[in-house]
Amino acid sequence: IIDQATNQSLQTYPHKNIRVDRSWEISPRVFCDPVHIRETILNLTNNAMEAMNEDTEGHLSVRTFDRRGKLGIQITDNGCGITRKQTRYLGTPLVTTKVGKNHFGLGLYYVKKIADLHDAQFDLRTLPKGGSVAELVFPANRISGGASVGGAI
Repeated sequence: IIDQATNQSLQTYPHKNIRVDRSWEISPRVFCDPVHIRETILNLTNNAMEAMNEDTEGHLSVRTFDRRGKLGIQITDNGCGITRKQTRYLGTPLVTTKVGKNHFGLGLYYVKKIADLHDAQFDLRTLPKGGSVAELVFPANRISGGASVGGAI
């Protein structure tokens, strides 16, 4: 699911010079709605790519990790980051920091709603030297080492 969303984002922004690093510390099966989780990851990777300057090399890091028995998915970019003032409104429907026609302020709202529906935690923060980190952390009761009842993250 993560690879599909990341690859689709790369195809959406072919004019940007973006290097993607992928690291799968863990690759469990997750009880989830794979369509909604894919769209969630797509929203986060698109946001990351949109935040990157076209004149420099963009760097996107996508990784999974174990956080005390929970599945973490982390997307890090070297884009412009977000201000403290903007973080207050993140996930509020119809609020956007982007300019242009096709930005409706629904992407992070959607991410938060899907995270909530999957009992996952969602966090978005700016790094001290610029860029952003988005994290989704799924609870242990949604993770299976065996057959998938939802989607393979």
